[in-house]
Amino acid sequence: MGTNITRLWEAGPTKGESIYDVVKRVRDRLAELEINYASKTVLIVAHGFVAKTIRALAKANFSDFFDWKLVNGSMLALPDFESPILDTDVLKVSLPLV
Repeated sequence: MGTNITRLWEAGPTKGESIYDVVKRVRDRLAELEINYASKTVLIVAHGFVAKTIRALAKANFSDFFDWKLVNGSMLALPDFESPILDTDVLKVSLPLV
């Protein structure tokens, strides 16, 4: 059985994003939202992987990243969420090994 490419931090499927790419993209957009909509309630509609990434960023920990799932059509509420200003190497260390 080969390695599941979708579980590697810096490797992605052909023409696809790695976990690192998604984390950086989502983290950067969250920072923009925080700047542009400070003290506002923001609703983000996204695919499960992005929701999973936002939750892990909010926790500053990716230890349950592969196990946690958001049921289709459900909502993830993150009251008092602050955009993480974390080095991606810190996040990488918390991602479970495959």
